[in-house]
Amino acid sequence: MSLEFWSLVASFGTFAVIGATAVAAVVQLRHLRQSNQLNALLTVLRMPYEPVLHDAFEFVNHDLDALVQEKAFMDLLDGSPIDRKVHKEIWVCDYYERLGAYIKANLIRAHLINSF
Repeated sequence: MSLEFWSLVASFGTFAVIGATAVAAVVQLRHLRQSNQLNALLTVLRMPYEPVLHDAFEFVNHDLDALVQEKAFMDLLDGSPIDRKVHKEIWVCDYYERLGAYIKANLIRAHLINSF
């Protein structure tokens, strides 16, 4: 057997090793992406049970309808900072903004959120 033959075999062997490495890297990246999605989803699902956000959701569900009718409550555009103790709905808005950012960044798939 000639030296060219062994060089050809070595080239194909190198190609096979590089190809197998590329396939393994793609599989690892896929698993890493799924792990990141799971961590982001668990974070988002855990957040509404934190006391501040839980109180904010309760406020929005039970008290916000009546307070929206009051002019003093709705004066938000006077330039002063918004008091989050009074306007708890801002916490809920922040939660959904974070959720949207996770979906936009492809950390969470939208169909996973729609199922809850």
